[in-house]
Amino acid sequence: MIRPIPDGGGREQAPLDLARVESVFRKAALVAGAAFTTEAAIDGALTVLSDGLAGAAVAAYGSANGHLWPIAICGYALSPDRLGFDEGIVGRAVQTSAVQLVIDTASDSDFLRISAEHVSEIAIPLVTSAGLVGLIDIETVVPLPPGSDLLVGPLVEALGGRLAEMTAAPAMCQSAMTRLFVYLTALRDLTLFAQTTASCLGRMLPVDSSWLFVSDESGQLVCLAEWAIPDTSEAISEESLRVLSRSIDQQCEMTVLSTDDLTAPAFVNARISLAFLLPLHVHGKQIGLLVGTSRSAASVDRNQAESAVLLAAHTAASLDGLLALEREQRIAQTDMLTGLLNRRGLASELSLAIDVCQEMRRPLTVALFDCDDFKAINDRAGHAFGDGLLIEVARAFTRTCPEGGSVARLGGDEFVIVLPGVGADEALAVVERIRSEIEERTADAGFPTMLSGGLAALAEGVIGIDLLRMADQAMYVAKIRGKNSVVAYRDIVVGPSKDPPPEGASRRRSRDSRAEAGTVRSPLTETIESLEHARQASAAIWAEKSVEGILDRLTKMLGFVMGAPAVSILRVEGDRFIEVERYALNDVVLGELADCLVAHFPVSREVLETTVPQALSVMDEHLDAAEASVLTDLRMQAVFLLPLVVDGHAWGLVEIYDTRLRRFSDDDQSLSRFLVDQAARKIESLSP
Repeated sequence: MIRPIPDGGGREQAPLDLARVESVFRKAALVAGAAFTTEAAIDGALTVLSDGLAGAAVAAYGSANGHLWPIAICGYALSPDRLGFDEGIVGRAVQTSAVQLVIDTASDSDFLRISAEHVSEIAIPLVTSAGLVGLIDIETVVPLPPGSDLLVGPLVEALGGRLAEMTAAPAMCQSAMTRLFVYLTALRDLTLFAQTTASCLGRMLPVDSSWLFVSDESGQLVCLAEWAIPDTSEAISEESLRVLSRSIDQQCEMTVLSTDDLTAPAFVNARISLAFLLPLHVHGKQIGLLVGTSRSAASVDRNQAESAVLLAAHTAASLDGLLALEREQRIAQTDMLTGLLNRRGLASELSLAIDVCQEMRRPLTVALFDCDDFKAINDRAGHAFGDGLLIEVARAFTRTCPEGGSVARLGGDEFVIVLPGVGADEALAVVERIRSEIEERTADAGFPTMLSGGLAALAEGVIGIDLLRMADQAMYVAKIRGKNSVVAYRDIVVGPSKDPPPEGASRRRSRDSRAEAGTVRSPLTETIESLEHARQASAAIWAEKSVEGILDRLTKMLGFVMGAPAVSILRVEGDRFIEVERYALNDVVLGELADCLVAHFPVSREVLETTVPQALSVMDEHLDAAEASVLTDLRMQAVFLLPLVVDGHAWGLVEIYDTRLRRFSDDDQSLSRFLVDQAARKIESLSP
C-alpha cells in the first residue's frame, strides 16, 4: 500500500510524548493481531503508525537473500526498491539485532535522507526463532521522545510472526515481484544480477538449491551463479546439471522432474525429490537455464509455477541485455590485432589489481616491453609481416605469463604485463625469463625478436599511471644501455639490488652507443636546428606587449621547445614565492598555485642568490629533501631551475619539469637559458 506524504500544513508540529508513542504502538499491535490476512495485518499496522505519529513515513521490510525487500509502505512519496544489510540506520539495526532510535537524524552520519522533513527515525528489527524475518522503519517529522525504543515490544510480537509467514511463503505477492523485477532491471553488474536471480528462485519455488547457467558461443552451459540454503548436505556437480538439461521439454516453460526421472547417482545420493528446469529464451533461442532442486518438496502449486515462469522470462530479457553490454565492454577493452587487453582494458585491470593488492598487502609489479628495432622490421619486411610478428609475440607473452598475471598491448610494439603478488626481485627473474623465451620462440619462427623491458613495483600512494611511467623510464634506460635487456626502476633510483642478477640476464651495452645512461638530448634539438628554434621562440616572446603576455608565451615556448610536460614561473615577493604563470599537458596535475616561503627551498634560494641555474633529478645521489618532496608530490623526475633576472635583480624563478627519468642535457640547458634571458630583457624594455 502506498500513500503520498500529506501536506506539511496538516501535520502536528508539537513533540510526541512517551504516552502517545506507547498508545500508538499498542493500537498498531492490536490492529495487526485482529486482521484475518498477513497483508491486512501489515497494512493496518502501518496506517495506525503513520496517522498516530503525526504523519510519519513507515515501511515494512521482509528479509531475504541478503537484502531487505519492501513489503508495504505508508507515508512515502518514494521508497527504495531494496536495502542492503549494511545501509543506513536500518542496516545498523540488522547488524546489531537491536532497535535503533535516532532522535535527531542530522546528528547521525548513517541516516539515509529521503525527505528533508524527517527529523527522527526508529528502526525495529523483527527477530523470531528463525532469525531476522524483517524490519519496521519509522521516520517522523516531529522528534520522537527518548525511551521510544523501549516501547516496541507489542509491535514486535504482533508483526514478527506475520512477516515470518510472508517471507517463508515460496510464492511472492505481485507487489513484491514487481519491485524485484524493477531492481533486477536496474542492475548493470552481470555477477550481481546472476547471484540475485539464482537466490530469488528460492522465493518462487520450494527449492533449497538453485543455479543460473548461460550458453557460451559453442552452446555449452556455463554456471554464472548458484544459491543454496544453509547446511545443504551433498552438492550436485555442474556437469550433472548439464546432463539433466537434456530432459527439458521444449514445449513447456518449466519442466518438473520427480524421483522417477532423477535416477542418476548424483541426484539419488543427494536425495533430490524434485528438480525444476526453466529454459531462458530470447527470440526463440535458448540463451541460458535456471535450475532448482528440492530435497523435501513433493509438488508445486500453480501460483508458485507462474511466479517462477515470470522470473525466467524477465531473467532472459535482462540477461540478454547484460550479455550484450559485457560483449561491447570486452570489445572496447580488447586489442583487435592480438586479442590482448588494450590501453583501456589495461587501465581497468591495473586499477583493480592495485586495489586488491593494497587491501591484502600483497606486492605487485608492472613490466613494460618494447620490441627492439621493430620499425626496421616493418621497413624491410612490410607491415603485414610486422602485424604477424606482433601476433606471434602476443601469443608468446600469453603462454609465458605466470598464472594470475595479465598481458596488454599498449599500442605499436609495446606490451605490458601486470604481476599481482610478485615483488620486484622475483619479477625481475620472471620478466627476464619471458624476454629470453620470446626471443627463442620468435627465432624458431624464423625472425628473432629482441625486447627491452622495464619494471616497477607498487609502493604506497602509487597509482596505475605512475607504475606505467616508472616502468617506461626503466625500459628507456634498458634501451640506452644497449637494448635486449630488462631494468628495474628501483635499481635506477636507489642503485642495483645487492642480490646477483638472474641467471642469463642480459646487461649488454652496444659498442657504438654514444648515449650515457640517464642523459637525454631533447628530441627537437636532435632533429631540427636549435638556433632556428630559438630564433622563432625569441621572436614570439618579443612580440608580446605585457608582462603577463611575456610570461604566458615563455611557459608555452619552453614546453614546446623543450618537450617539457610542465613549466612554472614563481614571482619573488619579499620572502615568499608566488606562482604567477604555469603551463602543463592535459594529463599533468600541478595542484593549486604555489605560495610558499623561499627559505623552505634551499636550492631554489641558492639559484636566486647566485643567479646560476641548477638541474635536479631523482637520479642525483644527494638530492635536496625539499626539492625531492616537490618532485614526488608532482610525480616528476627532473626539474631545471632558472633565475629570471630583471634589471640586475632576481625577479622570479622558472621551473621546467620532466616526467622522464633523465638529467637535462647541455643543449637543453643552453636553449632554456637563452629563452629565459630573452623574456627578462623584454620585461626590462617595458619598464618606464
